[in-house]
Amino acid sequence: MKNRDFPTNTIQKYSWLPQNLQKFLRQFKRTQSLISVIIVVHNMQRVAPRTLQSFTAAYQGISSDIYEVIVVENGSDRPLSKQQVEAFGPNFRYFFLRDASPSPVGALNFGVKQSKGRMVALMIDGAHLVTPGVLKYALRALKAYTNPVVSISALHLGPQLQSLSIKDGYSEEVEDGLLQQIDWPKAGYKLFTISSLSKGTNDGGWFLPMNESNCVFVLRRTYDEIGGFDERFDLPGGGLANLDFYHRVCEHPTTELIQLLSEASFYQIHGTVATNHADDQVFQANLRRWMEQYKAIRGEDFKPSTKRPEYWGDVVPEVIPFLDHSIQRLTETTVPVKAIATQVSKEEQDEYFALIQSSGLFDERWYLANNPDVAQAKMDPVFHYLQFGGIEGRDPGPNFSSNWYLHTHKDVKKAGVNPLVHYLKYGKAEGCKSQPDPIIVHQMGKVGSKTVELSLIEAYQALGINTPIYHTHALNDFEIRRRTAMQEQERGQRNPESTLAALEYGEHIRKQIDENPAQHWNLVSLVRDPIARNIAIFFHILSEYIPNWGERYTNGKLSLGDVQALFLSMASAYNDLDNWFSRQMKAVPAFGIDVYENSFPREIGYRIYPGPLQASLLLIRLENLNGCAERAMHEFLGLENFALHNTNVGTEKDYADLYRAFRGQPLPVEYVQRIYNTQFARHFYTDAELLVLAKRWTGVEKLELAGDS
Repeated sequence: MKNRDFPTNTIQKYSWLPQNLQKFLRQFKRTQSLISVIIVVHNMQRVAPRTLQSFTAAYQGISSDIYEVIVVENGSDRPLSKQQVEAFGPNFRYFFLRDASPSPVGALNFGVKQSKGRMVALMIDGAHLVTPGVLKYALRALKAYTNPVVSISALHLGPQLQSLSIKDGYSEEVEDGLLQQIDWPKAGYKLFTISSLSKGTNDGGWFLPMNESNCVFVLRRTYDEIGGFDERFDLPGGGLANLDFYHRVCEHPTTELIQLLSEASFYQIHGTVATNHADDQVFQANLRRWMEQYKAIRGEDFKPSTKRPEYWGDVVPEVIPFLDHSIQRLTETTVPVKAIATQVSKEEQDEYFALIQSSGLFDERWYLANNPDVAQAKMDPVFHYLQFGGIEGRDPGPNFSSNWYLHTHKDVKKAGVNPLVHYLKYGKAEGCKSQPDPIIVHQMGKVGSKTVELSLIEAYQALGINTPIYHTHALNDFEIRRRTAMQEQERGQRNPESTLAALEYGEHIRKQIDENPAQHWNLVSLVRDPIARNIAIFFHILSEYIPNWGERYTNGKLSLGDVQALFLSMASAYNDLDNWFSRQMKAVPAFGIDVYENSFPREIGYRIYPGPLQASLLLIRLENLNGCAERAMHEFLGLENFALHNTNVGTEKDYADLYRAFRGQPLPVEYVQRIYNTQFARHFYTDAELLVLAKRWTGVEKLELAGDS
């Protein structure tokens, strides 16, 4: 079908008519819009204009007479203007909602009520640019299908998921430069060349089921039939409302799902609740709320739709790398043509089938939801797992890890035996575990824990093993810490948001620990030169105390002396390191580990504490991390592929120059003596090591320190 099906000016042939009749025809055409695009915005003065530009008639190459764009401002305190929106074309309309909900769901439903089109395109987040063929193919689907649902993939501008990119320096300025570099909007499809797949939404690519689409087209009557967006999703950002809507519209019995090949939406950095939060613990706390709300509303955990789409559209050169990735991901999850040869009789296979089915460890719905290729092939899930899935490392349910069992019991893997069958017949009686113990990277902060956490995640992902890995700073004394954070806010010292989120996350993990007395936990913790750690903590929170420190330092209004005085006046410079392990490790009832009970092998740099109760602890000294991490992780967790990937390095942050200058300034001798005479310093460092560190921080050749412990 050629573009002439949707001419640039549908009333050109009436140009001979008087101007008032031509105006009437234009208005009539708009009342007969085929598509209504609904875009919700909130404080998007930077990004929304680009989104709107990507929906203009000139960019999309179609007539403005056959679609409309409805922009709903959801209670912004920095709104767009009506004139600004309507300047994009005669088919653009603007509505401002006062007293709006923090959730965009009500705004979307409001926008649909204002619409006139047979089909509605829904964008819950107005920070997404789109490619130039989106509306063209949606119109074609509207003509070709009875009840189409047109979906496009979601990508993030930048080299990786934006919550990760911003930790590596990705910013609004960098993003603006990328768009200028590709000459956007003149070259709309070059957006693919500066983008990455959105993890969690469609990191499986084009050919595996998606959780959601950030620009989805549905018939207005279908929207009404399923009740639109569910306004019970009232959390800021909408929680899982968009995933819920996409799942319901795909599962509608008469809808036909169409996936566009060379079209996509591209998320601009904006700072939303869901996407741009660099603090992992804040994001995890939010994610847990969203999942809990979804389960409260729907009565079950979220599972993606398995409806198989048809694929439409041209293939532009810029999308080919993403299609290659999509084919690779599809190949990785495709059912093999031939069954794995088994040396068992039909009677034994029937026995194993019944054994798996009755084990309580095989969840048919879970298996089909997590293996859409099996659902699409309409295979019996138990049969597939017995014949193929088990030895491929696919899990039968959330409570058994096939890959981990095969990795731990290499003889089972070598023999080609189904891991769950082996566990049920032999392993369980021998005391083997059905899945790896969860890992908590539990430490006092700024000791290299993020590097260890991400390296563990990568190691287990490379093995295809789904291991719960948590990252905590506090698992005890929550009320004391919460009260301290609020007192600091009352004194006008700092914003407690990240602290409170971390405490809430820690309470959630502590609840799991307390409610599962049979569960064993693998703890990983680190220690570091306490002065280096205190300085790192100080710079991490510096902007919370001096929001404009960068400008003041550049303009000469903030000296190194001022910064050092502030550092020495703050409690973080004197953190009670002696008590952290006592309160956060020994005093947690499920742990009961006393790291001070026995000496620490400083020459090795790590120690494993078996633990008397529900936990074991690997404690590593940061100064030894690069040299001992692989050996320590193999000894503690059995990992053979662990490799460190350094991240969250202070000298790479926005405060890097000031950080380096500060570390070059000598500290008061009294301060250094106080810190290095603590139990913590004496336990993990020798006299000789402390003297070297003391000289490094003071410039004094030799200080008097307490005797070696």
